[in-house]
Amino acid sequence: MIDAGYLLLTGILITIGIYVAGIALRAYFRTSRQEMLYISAGFGLIVFGAFVATVGTFQGLDRPQTALSVQFLPMTAGMLFILYSIHPE
Repeated sequence: MIDAGYLLLTGILITIGIYVAGIALRAYFRTSRQEMLYISAGFGLIVFGAFVATVGTFQGLDRPQTALSVQFLPMTAGMLFILYSIHPE
């Protein structure tokens, strides 16, 4: 039951993240604003981190903590991209 819930919530996170990244990328192509490109890259990295953690968790790793640790690198980088995109000039 927990596995199904985890997969469902991760799927929702990935779907919404890809959607937001796509909206930001489309805004970048329409306006040529660099901020939109950084937001898109940030959400892309966050989605990648969630995907890596999910795959690593369900691959039967001896240490699931490793998958969760690997998750933090792209997610942190994604947050930094988003933070950079909204910083005041």
